[in-house]
Amino acid sequence: MSNSSYQCIRYAGRQLVANHAYQETRRALLANARALTPVLRRSGLRLNIERLRDPARTFSTAARERAAHARQSSKRLGAALDRLEELISTHGAAG
Repeated sequence: MSNSSYQCIRYAGRQLVANHAYQETRRALLANARALTPVLRRSGLRLNIERLRDPARTFSTAARERAAHARQSSKRLGAALDRLEELISTHGAAG
C-alpha cells in the first residue's frame, strides 16, 4: 500500500472517530438539556436545541459553518481596524 493510500485511510478513520464523538456529545447535551440550561445561562451561554436535534448535522458541516463564521468575523474586524486607522490618521493630521 502506498504512503498516500495509507494517509487517506488514516484521515478517513480520524473523520469517523471525530464525527462519532461529535454525535455522542450532541446526544448527551440534548439528553441533559434541562439540567444544563440553568448552569449555562449563569455564564451567558445557551444550547442550540434546534442544531442538537438536526439529524443531518455532522462534524464536517459544523466545522464548515465555524470556518465561514470565522472568515466573516475576520473581514468585519479588518474593516473596523481600517476605519479606526483612518480616524487616527485623520485626527493626527488635524492635531
